[in-house]
Amino acid sequence: MSERKSENQGEGNRSAALRYNRQATEFAQDHDTEALAREALDGEDMDEVEDAVEEGESRSRGFDPAVRRS
Repeated sequence: MSERKSENQGEGNRSAALRYNRQATEFAQDHDTEALAREALDGEDMDEVEDAVEEGESRSRGFDPAVRRS
């Protein structure tokens, strides 16, 4: 009896995670995601998002210089 390696990785599928991360990064680099978010949300929803961002930033200790951003 020969054993056949299954391509199904179940939970924690590494190849699917790598593919998703690559595609999500490419999308974010190639598109203006903030403009797309504004377009997707109507005025009231956008107000809620902006309020949530302000609240989150008010609790922040600020930018961590150890984190590099491109």
